[in-house]
Amino acid sequence: MDKSYTQCSNGENNALAIRLVWYTEQTCTTFSNLARGLCDFNLANHLNSEPALAAFDPVRGQHLLRFNNSEEITAVLTARVGMTTTTDLLYVALSTSQDDHFLDKYHITADGEVELVSRDQYSLPITLLRWNEIMQEIYGGNVNGVFVIPLERCSNYTTCGECTGSGDPLCGWCTLGQYCSQSVECSGSSHTAHWVDNQHLCIASVSLTRASMDVDLIQSVDLTIDPAEASLPSHPPHHYQCTLYHGSIDNATYSLTAPFTNGACQLQQAQVDAFDGSHIDLNFRLQLGTSTTEIFPTSSMLALHNCSLHTDCLKCVEASEVCGWCVHDRICTGNPTSCRHEEDWRTIDEDGVCPVVNTPDRGSYTLPVSVRRELILSTFNIPPEIPGYEYGCQIRYGNGSVLGLEAQYYNHTEFRCLTTEDQVHMSADVTNGSETTQLEILWLRSSDKFSVILHTIRLTLYDCELMGSDCSSCLSTNIGTGFDCLWCDKLDTADICTVLDHCKTHSTLFNDIIDCPLPTITGISPVSGPTVGGTRLTVTGTNIGAVAGDVTVELVKMMNQVTEERTPCLVDTNRYIPGSQIVCTTSEASEGDHLVSVTIRRGTGTARPLALPHTFTFAHPIINSVEPQQGPKAGGTYVLFQGSNLDISSPGAAKVFIGDVPCDIQEVTPTVISCVSRAVAAASSQHRTRVVIDNADMPSELYNYTENPVFTRVEPQNIIPAGGVTLTFRGRYLNIVLLPELIITVDNYTLFGTCTPRSSTILKCTAPKLPVVLLSSGTIERRAVPRSSLTGIINYTITMDGAEGPRSDQVDLQIVVKPNPVFYALHMNDRDYTLDSGRSIRILGSNIESVLPSELSVLVDDAVCTLAVFS
Repeated sequence: MDKSYTQCSNGENNALAIRLVWYTEQTCTTFSNLARGLCDFNLANHLNSEPALAAFDPVRGQHLLRFNNSEEITAVLTARVGMTTTTDLLYVALSTSQDDHFLDKYHITADGEVELVSRDQYSLPITLLRWNEIMQEIYGGNVNGVFVIPLERCSNYTTCGECTGSGDPLCGWCTLGQYCSQSVECSGSSHTAHWVDNQHLCIASVSLTRASMDVDLIQSVDLTIDPAEASLPSHPPHHYQCTLYHGSIDNATYSLTAPFTNGACQLQQAQVDAFDGSHIDLNFRLQLGTSTTEIFPTSSMLALHNCSLHTDCLKCVEASEVCGWCVHDRICTGNPTSCRHEEDWRTIDEDGVCPVVNTPDRGSYTLPVSVRRELILSTFNIPPEIPGYEYGCQIRYGNGSVLGLEAQYYNHTEFRCLTTEDQVHMSADVTNGSETTQLEILWLRSSDKFSVILHTIRLTLYDCELMGSDCSSCLSTNIGTGFDCLWCDKLDTADICTVLDHCKTHSTLFNDIIDCPLPTITGISPVSGPTVGGTRLTVTGTNIGAVAGDVTVELVKMMNQVTEERTPCLVDTNRYIPGSQIVCTTSEASEGDHLVSVTIRRGTGTARPLALPHTFTFAHPIINSVEPQQGPKAGGTYVLFQGSNLDISSPGAAKVFIGDVPCDIQEVTPTVISCVSRAVAAASSQHRTRVVIDNADMPSELYNYTENPVFTRVEPQNIIPAGGVTLTFRGRYLNIVLLPELIITVDNYTLFGTCTPRSSTILKCTAPKLPVVLLSSGTIERRAVPRSSLTGIINYTITMDGAEGPRSDQVDLQIVVKPNPVFYALHMNDRDYTLDSGRSIRILGSNIESVLPSELSVLVDDAVCTLAVFS
């Protein structure tokens, strides 16, 4: 007490917070200058001098929870749950004025902070909350009874991130089991990383620290865990193992397993001895025991390389960063100790480690056949020969065969392959004069000629005799190719395109195109075309230039003795054949004959125009009429275009269109083009027909695609072998085909009958005479044809362009053959007859019902006898 008063007076130890009790409670500010003890001190304004009764420091309350004022809480009920010494939960049941009822779950942290974990809404107010520490359960109650409130809902979370980020201190991720639960429900939770409740401890991925490896140097591979704070669970129920596989884990085409110890996959050399490929990408998975279930996500692959398969230095160092080239041993390996000198092992070509054979700008070395040559190769960093080894050359043909050549090493920048006379030939099936092969530089072991291909380059073999038929075409083969052909004008034999070695001493050599003989023109095709141009004109001859740029073609028409019309013909460089062929496209010109003029320019020399006796005629094609102007949508209609000059230009130059649909040309004459229409999807009208010849585009009449003909019935449904029966077909769109035709097939015979459309619904056809006659006795009379049976339904159709004709499988369209009618004689009572008597004449016979009455006519002399009775 004394001390409290003294502190109060002196303002020590937060004295202002001390409350002094006398007859009434007073604060420290009431007192000052306390010189004596508490017992001697009296309040100056109190009548009775009595000592102070007490001094105290009151406990001041703090808010544990604050509710939103807008909720208007009407009732609150709490229950504190002490799960562990470090985990306190607070359950709060509350109701609002809006008749909403909630149960909030809070976590009370170690520093006294309160964090909301979850809120559940109930339909009724909770009036009871009790924590049963023995059962570890919390009970709630309402007017309907008592119920158990779940302490957690960990199983709702399916990933480690969701689980550890839920804010529920009871939930954590069971790493090996891959589920969210309380720690007591996770097996091995007492061991490190088995049960984690922090997002930073969730394993996002497990990856290999190496991306590639050589099969000759298999090593252990460390793992990287992301994030770095995470770790693999210790003391797992089974051993970890690393699985590397190609394809799917359950159906791998190649796989290997390795134990996981000391934080690394312990791969063994013996595991990859069976791998004989050059490269394979393996997926990685970390597993428990033999289970194939993926526990930890993996995000890496291991590329397995067989470096020793690469016999080319550049391919070796480019294959992978693990492959290196032993410079003097000339082998590829991933193990530096495999080299004779470990310091010779190189993995990248920074300083020209690899030997290089330079490729010419034209892309290939060239070599003439059947000639002695030294093929000089430009090289770099080619090492000299060493004892026991030597260089070699060989040509590898497209069919796989090889031809060995002698090799000479000069220095690291020059290498030569030597050929002898008649040693090098082209393949037997090569006829165009050149063949692309591969030239291989070899490293040979002298003892057994074991070879390694050090370098491969493209080599073009050529035979001048096959490539040039005249001087111009011969010398043109040298342009941009590296060939060395020349034209040899022999005195005693035919001129030839060859190499210098094969040209006799007394022959004349031409090695410059400007010195070649004068060009000649042997022909042109076609000899005519439309005045609007577009005709592709082909000019053939000899020595007509070496490159397309040296050639000019014009078509010249003399207008009078002084004036001429010169029309250019544009040369097609892609179709130009040096020396022998020019292809050009005509321009627009006036109608009439034009002389073909070709000008050849050689090098920087003077242009040499040729006066040619070849004439090209420009004409104007015309379309006068189109028949027919309609046809079924099924196509197949023969359409005739009549006009003049329709056969100009090259064969096949004419094109016909109905609208945008091509019409397939059948014949072209000077006055007629016939074509067959194609099928279209739907009937439509007003399609403009067009004939196109080169640049001449001639629109003509309109054409209509109609619906296809439809046959519904035929009358009568029988014919006789004698033919002549009129068949009336009924249906729709039967008049759209210009020339329909009835076709009957009997045995191997095809018989034709004429048809005439009468209207869109009626088509009449006349049945042809059949190759047999069925007699009344039922036997078949042979008429210089094989015996044939005519019973049953006959096979027939009617051509309706491309549309389907009547079908004999439809009952109303079936036609059968009946015997020919046979007439015996007049009835004996009617043999005497007076023309004007008016009485009937009876004619006897059989099979009369095979024809309709309308098919019969009876004449008495020249008078027609009206048919009265027919039976």
